[in-house]
Amino acid sequence: PKPVEYLNIYNLTIVESINEEDFAYSETALKALKIEHIKNQVFIFSQTALYTVFSEMNIMMLTISDTPFIHMLCPQAPSTFKFLNFTQNVFTDSVFQNCSTLVQLETLILQKNGLKNLCKVSLMTKNMPSLEFLDVSWNSL
Repeated sequence: PKPVEYLNIYNLTIVESINEEDFAYSETALKALKIEHIKNQVFIFSQTALYTVFSEMNIMMLTISDTPFIHMLCPQAPSTFKFLNFTQNVFTDSVFQNCSTLVQLETLILQKNGLKNLCKVSLMTKNMPSLEFLDVSWNSL
């Protein structure tokens, strides 16, 4: 537990196996996390373990951009996320489908991903009642 409220990580290279970790976010003061420019040198790992760490964060703002991430899990319980930025990843239309826990989300940025179906994007956002800003530019919609 540290008093850090805003953490930015740039040019991260993953070189070791990614394992599931138990982490209590309630013991931190973290409000926002920004991770940009990730390179992954480990190709066999539990994607569920990795995506669960981020989807279950108890923070307001999360940015993960310019990474090889192909998906993001829907939080299991109502989330505190108000701002999500997943610019320049490899997300497809299946991201956040049937997700009803992003009820406080106000801004969702999915620029430069692999979105192709506008109907699926609209279904993704139908359970986000607080959503005010959606950016899906630079996709193949």
